[in-house]
Amino acid sequence: MLAYLDEAGFAQVHPNRSAWTPRGEQHRIEAPRGERLNVMAALLSSGHVVHAHYW
Repeated sequence: MLAYLDEAGFAQVHPNRSAWTPRGEQHRIEAPRGERLNVMAALLSSGHVVHAHYW
């Protein structure tokens, strides 16, 4: 049996990984964290789809 597996993650808040800050000033930005939903699914060669999700 052959399977194609894929995973994706979704968050309510977009992560801000970088920003412009003038030289000599400290970078200050809020970094709220929310729950993240991860989804996995597999398409089997038999034509069936198997999926799972978890927080």
